[in-house]
Amino acid sequence: MRLSSLLCCVSNKLEPSDELVIPKQAPVGVIARINVLLLILLPLTQSTVLTRVEYTQRGAQALFKSFADDDNPDVIGPGGVEKLCTEAGIPLEGAQPLLLAWQFKAQEMAKISRSEWLQGAEALRYLTLCMRISSLPVLAIALKELDDLVVHDKEPITVPSPVKKRGGVDSQELYNKTHYSQYASNRKAAFTELYQFSFTLAKPPQSRNLDIETAAALWSVLLAPRYPIITELAEFLNQENGSYKGANKDIWNMVHEFCQTIIDGELSDYEADGAWPTMLDDFVGWKKDRMSHSTGDTPQ
Repeated sequence: MRLSSLLCCVSNKLEPSDELVIPKQAPVGVIARINVLLLILLPLTQSTVLTRVEYTQRGAQALFKSFADDDNPDVIGPGGVEKLCTEAGIPLEGAQPLLLAWQFKAQEMAKISRSEWLQGAEALRYLTLCMRISSLPVLAIALKELDDLVVHDKEPITVPSPVKKRGGVDSQELYNKTHYSQYASNRKAAFTELYQFSFTLAKPPQSRNLDIETAAALWSVLLAPRYPIITELAEFLNQENGSYKGANKDIWNMVHEFCQTIIDGELSDYEADGAWPTMLDDFVGWKKDRMSHSTGDTPQ
């Protein structure tokens, strides 16, 4: 899922980036690390001498300003968020834009206020070099590591003990991994927090519901990496073409519960009288009917 596809409001015209260009087919983690390493290894004959320095609020302010809206300097809007992600090597497909919003505690989709930016940057306190572009690949690394841990449920990386004990930035680390360590101690709780945050972030402020297209896009991004059945649910909803108008908080939560409950890919453990939403009952019927046609059996 691209941020622009979900919101239909992100500008497609980005200003040319002065950042190091790496082929797009390289994985984002590799892109970010190459950017950082090349910046560190630039010869001292370059006009700019790079010095490793600690995070400063002044630096965070300057970075915010470079992406803020021209007509509202206290907000990074959709175009600025996309530009930030592009310059950092953060893919707009997948969950990383949501992880960015989650870590910065954003109140609106594809927008980051100045106060949200400063508290998020303070929490990460990533080490920087004396060039703006060097901070962005480090942010990309932080989001990629969170994506692996929280969304894809991969085993956590080893965090140095000084970070675990004191919550500081270890000299060998590019950013503060205090939050990472907390999430690693309970990956299930961390994912639930992200999942609930995403519903609140994406729904219109005065509404209790997500439109079904947005809900399906978010399920594909957040749940499909762990639960492949979500891909079929998205296909079902697409085929229904408007039969289901939206997803309220109960449906949002029960889709997650459904994924955790249904272990058998053939849905033999699905209880039709289990008070599931009609949408899920219909999906199960659709899937069983499709399986029966492929095997020639009669659906149960």
